[in-house]
Formats: sequence, C-alpha cells, structure tokens
Amino acid sequence: IYNSARAAQATGETEKARQLFLEVLTDRDALPASRGGASRELAYIYRGLGNEDEAGKVAATGEQIADWSGQTALKDDLTFFRAEGAYSQKKFEETLAGMSRMTESGYRVNRLTGLAHLESARYSKAAEFLERAALSAPDQESRNACYFDLARNSVKAAEYDNTLMNLNRIKDPSPALDAKIRPLRADVLYQTGQFKKAAEEYGR
Repeated sequence: IYNSARAAQATGETEKARQLFLEVLTDRDALPASRGGASRELAYIYRGLGNEDEAGKVAATGEQIADWSGQTALKDDLTFFRAEGAYSQKKFEETLAGMSRMTESGYRVNRLTGLAHLESARYSKAAEFLERAALSAPDQESRNACYFDLARNSVKAAEYDNTLMNLNRIKDPSPALDAKIRPLRADVLYQTGQFKKAAEEYGR
C-alpha cells in the first residue's frame, strides 16, 4: 500500500495518495518504517492543502512512532516539520521547544532556532545561532540567506554597522534576495546619516 501511495503521489493523484498513506498510518500491523514514512508524506500533503492543524497532528503521530521504533532521522524530520509549522503561525516558543528535542544540530536547526529568537527579540541569541547556520550552510545561497537574516537581526537591535557588514558578506545574491538587500541597505545608510549613499541605493 505504501508503494502504491508513493506512486499516486508521483503522478499527482494527491487525494488517492492521501487515502493510501492514511491507511498505512492507521494499520498497526504495518512496519514502523512504513507508518512513520506515511505520516511524513501525509503531513506534507496536508500542509500543501493548507491544513496546518491536520499536518501537525499526523506529524506528531509519526514523531511518536519514530521515537519508540528508534528511527532517529525520521523523528528529527517530523520534529522539524512541526517546528516549522509553529514558526509560520508565530508560535516562537513552541518552535524553540521543538528545536530543543532535535538530535540533529546542523544548518536547518541553527537557522530556524536563530529566526525564532530573532522574532522573539532575543537578538544576541539570534546572532549566535544564525552565525552557526552560516558556518554549516550547504551552499552559497543558504549562506547568503543567513547573512541576510543576520542583517535583519542587527537592524532590530539597532546595530547598524553590523547590518552593513552582514550585507557585505553576501556574495552573488539571487535576483530575489538582491531586491531585498537594496532597500535594507538604503534604510540603514539613511539611519546613519549617509544620505547621499542612501539616495544612490534607493535609486538603483
């Protein structure tokens, strides 16, 4: 059934896949790996449908299955999934609680932890975790995202020199990121009295 669900998912038959994954998840005789995997796929299906509450519920069930069956990587994936959902709903303490349950300690954990601290106005903690994320970033695009997060964090902390320093650390930004960098740099230049440079930046 699990393989049939994956096949339906691959061909865009979302509702069929949802029903089959649900059948696997609720079958207590199914292998824990299949039930856990089904919960992860269901969680993403529900999130894609805009049903974050149901996504969180099936992810929580999968996290429990992964925990008692010793599937550490799957447990981390589902814990992270739930923490992402909490972050999107501005439940930052819940996000941080989820991150504290992770055995993994790489890029995605450090960045989401840093962002949750940023949104909670704990700027020193945010900087600490975002720097860790930048160091463990898998590629330049991810590293650039961390530097931009650090720049936003510095603005909120009114540390404008650090904002400009972090923006200058960004290399070869994507057009989408570059469109965010320019107004932020211009605003900081204006705040620090560098009006001519700010005007040039605004005019780019």
